[in-house]
Amino acid sequence: MFGAMAPWLGTMVVVSFVSLGMGTFMEHFDPQIVLMAGTPVMVAIIALGSFLTFQMHRRRPVPNLELEIDRHEIRLHQRGKAVLATSRQGVQLRRALHVIPKSRGLYPSIKLTLGGRTLHIAVYDPRFGWSDQVRASWGVPTYLVGAPDWKALINALDLRGVAS
Repeated sequence: MFGAMAPWLGTMVVVSFVSLGMGTFMEHFDPQIVLMAGTPVMVAIIALGSFLTFQMHRRRPVPNLELEIDRHEIRLHQRGKAVLATSRQGVQLRRALHVIPKSRGLYPSIKLTLGGRTLHIAVYDPRFGWSDQVRASWGVPTYLVGAPDWKALINALDLRGVAS
């Protein structure tokens, strides 16, 4: 959040210094001339600061990991690495519950093994769980997903019957 607001905060600092400078010049020069010269500079600084702030807000973080699941195969896209694709039959899937130490709660997680690469994916949301008995934990999950992504993952992996 702070990174996105940094251009605006910087703009306010620059505007403050320019205002102080204009005030100093008004003591020694005609105030009308100082205002005529300083106002366009202030407007330009504020416009540039606004533009940079909006550009920072428009940037979206690129995910480190993206799973693409269809009927026949699962593809793993990882930033800066080659795409790993495996048929659905070549994927090992295990379910578990993981413990978040400070919350002392149990949350559902899955381990996907695709072509030698194991992903431990979990959701940190007390609304979710497994409807049958699953043994607890593999330790800290590698990836946490939000509720909408967890629902999509469970549906794509055909685990709706055992997810609650």
